[in-house]
Amino acid sequence: MSAAPEKEFFRRACTYSRLDARFAAYTRFFAAAAMTNTVLAELSIHRARWLCVSRTTLGTLITLGGLLEVLNARAAAVLEERSAASGLDLAFVEMEQSYVESVLRTWSRSCAPRYHQLITELDSLLRVITAGRLPLPASANIRRYTRVLRTVSLESGRCPSFASCEDRIKIGTALIAEARRPAPRDQPSTTSISLLGKAASSNQSSSSSSTWNTSSSISPAPRKS
Repeated sequence: MSAAPEKEFFRRACTYSRLDARFAAYTRFFAAAAMTNTVLAELSIHRARWLCVSRTTLGTLITLGGLLEVLNARAAAVLEERSAASGLDLAFVEMEQSYVESVLRTWSRSCAPRYHQLITELDSLLRVITAGRLPLPASANIRRYTRVLRTVSLESGRCPSFASCEDRIKIGTALIAEARRPAPRDQPSTTSISLLGKAASSNQSSSSSSTWNTSSSISPAPRKS
């Protein structure tokens, strides 16, 4: 059987952490991406935390994350080739979420039922995390993510929706602000990250071709040049 979802999310978290180490002077976008994938990895370990998210939606997230990994790797390559400027946080968030928007619009036309399932379940998860109603004790990573979602909710007067590009941009910029804060002493969550690290090292070939991948039924949007 192919890699479990937590292995793929953790692999991406490690990839983004390495990019953050190289480009932190210019942007903390990659730190925010690492935090997001770490939270997804931790949630994937505990089935109780996925009561509102189906295997189908989890697979769709892995597919979308794979597309973004390619996009963001290209952006990182551009930073290496050119004289990078500081203050690139918002530019990176807007670039990524513009691409996400194009992917979601394509999926809404080509596979409407699965698109609506994705939005419904992710919005439910966002509400659960924002309200602090996860059934198991939250790690430091999830507590930080909760703080981000609550900040966005207070500013907007409502819980953010994954269907809204504007909301996703707000979450992204708030995640970067959180990444610039000193990390808690228990960050990252030693228990889950240790387990994930062992799992990832035992399967270095894990990739977005996992059986959780939904690309057979949801086609990627055309690549942006």
